[in-house]
Amino acid sequence: MDCRRRWRLGSGAAVVLAAALVGGSTMHGASGPAASQFIFESRPQVDPLRCPSQGSASLTTSGAAKDRIPAVDELNAAAVDAGRMPASLPAPHLREDVRRGFALPAAGGQPLRVGVWGDSHVAAGFITDDLAKQIEAKGLAVATRIIPASIGRPGVRLPVRQVCKGGWQLQPAYNATATVRSGPSLSNLRSTKVGDYLWLDLRQRADRQVRSVRIRYLPARAASALGVKIDDGTEVRFELSRLRDHQPVAPGVLDLRASSSISTLKLRVLDGEVILQSVSLDYTSPADVTIDVFGLPSATVNGWSNTDAAYLRQSLDSNAYDAIILEYGTNEGAVGRFDASKYAAMLGSSLRNVRLAFPDAACLLIGPTDRGVRVPQGPRKGSIDFLKYSRIHQEIARIQAGVGAKYRCELWDWQRSMGGTGSIYAWARATPALAAPDLIHLTPSGYRRSAAVLAQSIGWSDPRQ
Repeated sequence: MDCRRRWRLGSGAAVVLAAALVGGSTMHGASGPAASQFIFESRPQVDPLRCPSQGSASLTTSGAAKDRIPAVDELNAAAVDAGRMPASLPAPHLREDVRRGFALPAAGGQPLRVGVWGDSHVAAGFITDDLAKQIEAKGLAVATRIIPASIGRPGVRLPVRQVCKGGWQLQPAYNATATVRSGPSLSNLRSTKVGDYLWLDLRQRADRQVRSVRIRYLPARAASALGVKIDDGTEVRFELSRLRDHQPVAPGVLDLRASSSISTLKLRVLDGEVILQSVSLDYTSPADVTIDVFGLPSATVNGWSNTDAAYLRQSLDSNAYDAIILEYGTNEGAVGRFDASKYAAMLGSSLRNVRLAFPDAACLLIGPTDRGVRVPQGPRKGSIDFLKYSRIHQEIARIQAGVGAKYRCELWDWQRSMGGTGSIYAWARATPALAAPDLIHLTPSGYRRSAAVLAQSIGWSDPRQ
């Protein structure tokens, strides 16, 4: 067989080629729901990834901190309770139909598929990690199916062993100025530079072996090509699908399978513009529950409003999720003057698109945590409103409850589960600390505590005794 033979695959073709016979070949990608499948020779014992050196950026420090956590006497003077942690609060009650949507399957039954979107609170992965542990304690297997375009971004932690990324530009939908065709993470990973690379080591757990991956991308108008290497084998060049005038836009798909399991995946831009949207994983042993996390630091729910919902549905498998979680509000409230009416309109527009994409999924909105105000170092003039953001977050949760009900999305009030307005100060002073010094985020212990309460609400753990 001629190793340089060019294979032309029509749209929707399902052609299988043995990689051991076609090293260095060129493939033409197919767009549409069916994909071209390519079989690589796997090498399960390949060495762990070692990222290429990209130099070290010089770090500068600003000296002493410019502000601090307020002292207890300052809070007491402002009638803000910063004393002991509140007694254990009952888990927020959810409607029975929502709980049914999150119901765990019996071992070997129909898998439960859950998608989680949000900002930095879920991007860090601590909440979903603990939820997975709650499920595994019941003897069920949990896995992640989709690696989002946000992989490799600071603050995004995903269940892969290693990520190496050189070049590429993340394009989130939440700050877009027009409707965008994005993948499931509501963002795209774009490159126009030959040599930009993305490497993944998929051996995060010994009991989760990947047998195939599906790469979805947004076709470009000009010719483009992507190099793919599995387990340090021969790189294969894929000519990507192109946008055609007067034809509907559908995600381009590359289906890659290995002779056994896949350990490492290396992608490299070879020509033109490449816009990656997701990498889906298929395991040798299917999981009972899959939890896909699409958290992105700085994100707002506006990403849903800016996303082409019809295209988003095409970028996912049919009936992709039985239940979805949308965690937003912190970044929407980080403004000098919060406009409740504008936020309600944006939330309504966003949830409309959510329901276009997932008409039947059980839907849970998670409101923002409580948030505090740090104080300047040294003497200051005037008083400080220590509950400024607490009240904004309380208003955001109220709006989420009202607007969400119109779209069959129920609110899980995170701030209230912490103890209400001002609770962030007690969480920051707890031992061990449950809130981070910025009085916005939580510590890993704080996220775990919140995850335990959330698990009770959705029925994934028993109530505390």
